[in-house]
Amino acid sequence: MVKDNDLEQKYEMMRGVYLSTMASVEYELTILITELIKVTYHREEFVNWFVQTPIPFNCKAELFAEIVKEDPQLDHYRTLILSLRSLNNFRNTLAHSFNSFDSLMSSRGEKLPSKKVSFEVLKCRLGELQKAEDLIKYMIDCILEGAHYPISADDIADSPM
Repeated sequence: MVKDNDLEQKYEMMRGVYLSTMASVEYELTILITELIKVTYHREEFVNWFVQTPIPFNCKAELFAEIVKEDPQLDHYRTLILSLRSLNNFRNTLAHSFNSFDSLMSSRGEKLPSKKVSFEVLKCRLGELQKAEDLIKYMIDCILEGAHYPISADDIADSPM
């Protein structure tokens, strides 16, 4: 039987991995958007500005949604948009919660239902996040290689990774 302290340490480690991966996804989403809008002039300056400007993740996700809506070739990536929004909402809950006397509290002092950020939920959401990150990296690689997108977001979501 695993001790409670070991589970807490594993939870906190997974929490850190989730938050770190979410930051990586945000960076990669920024790069993907830059590639999709085909910035030609002052490209390097634009990428640096876009990466460094404090634009909220949800705004970047909305911009990505608009790009996908305008390009029929990207239509099958709509599920990624919903996934990104959901993953970011979970990130916000996770980032603004802490353990307090065997219960989870928000930074506002509200007790959170354990099912909202439990170990199992975190484990599942981390898997979803890693698949979203893989899909974004795949899309960037396709663009950089001048290829089309031969697989769909659903194919990556269903693949065992």
